[in-house]
Amino acid sequence: MKKLDENGPTAKMWIQYFNMVNLTKAFINAERPGDWSAHTDCDMIDLSSKITADEYHKFTKCGYFTMRLSDRYWSGV
Repeated sequence: MKKLDENGPTAKMWIQYFNMVNLTKAFINAERPGDWSAHTDCDMIDLSSKITADEYHKFTKCGYFTMRLSDRYWSGV
């Protein structure tokens, strides 16, 4: 990919697009089931220093970072 990136501005734009689409797909795959470790791979924010230990536990272990209208798997948004 790095070699293709050097082929000019159009190639660079397509590689950026490809990377954004892959990131978006990974984000959706993390959000739907409520997978915190996959979520942090997409969005690296130091959350543990910004919220309480109890809230952090709920977010990382209980799936509280995503919203669900039902308890069905893959229904988080």
